[in-house]
Amino acid sequence: MLTLCKPFRAVLGGLMLAALPSTVLAELADLSEGRFVMYESHWSDDAAAFVAGPPPGSETACFRVGKTTPEGVPMTLASGVFFLWWSEESVTEYDDIWFSSDRFNADHPGQPPLEELRILFRNVEACR
Repeated sequence: MLTLCKPFRAVLGGLMLAALPSTVLAELADLSEGRFVMYESHWSDDAAAFVAGPPPGSETACFRVGKTTPEGVPMTLASGVFFLWWSEESVTEYDDIWFSSDRFNADHPGQPPLEELRILFRNVEACR
């Protein structure tokens, strides 16, 4: 088994982060309990990359963050409209436990478990 020294792991981790879009790296969301978040970016299948801005139909979606665990982040829609891409419906009430996708984890090995969510969202003071 190959063991990497700390400096090499740090460089390798930096290279993996460098592969993420610069707009995504601007500021990662704080997913602490009680914080509010809105979409900062979303995954585009057409572009095969993260793109700036919320996913279509979820421009006003604002979520309240629950108690984060390594497995996921409970989030409740506090205001706005959230578009459920898998059922193609818009909702004004929604809660679920969010986590990084298998695709993200495969494309970015070694990233912290909830890194995709920190990229997808930005913190806001409150939901309206």
